[in-house]
Amino acid sequence: MNLRHVERPQLMTYLEVRCAETGRTVGRIVDLTTTGMRLITREELELETDFHLVIAVENSIGAPDELRVDARCMWVGRDVNPELHCAGFEFEHVRPRQEDMLSRLIRTHRFENQHS
Repeated sequence: MNLRHVERPQLMTYLEVRCAETGRTVGRIVDLTTTGMRLITREELELETDFHLVIAVENSIGAPDELRVDARCMWVGRDVNPELHCAGFEFEHVRPRQEDMLSRLIRTHRFENQHS
């Protein structure tokens, strides 16, 4: 059963996602919307767990920046690469500035052949 309400554009760049508390890399974004994302990760993440995450981005002048989001792991599975896992996240408590940054990331990093 597919519970996804919005199609997630795939990104050209696998943006790094880190744990806000520890700084460790959780995974890299495969696809993204303003309401959620799918990551590839080396570790098997726990289902129905809340995470405080940092998405590594560049600001308008190309300098490193970050977007902090709270997200809940909604599903987990194996990637086509047997060494990796996939995990689907739903963003929680998204504020307008975060939604604007997510929209900008999608526009900036999506494959050119996908439509808005």
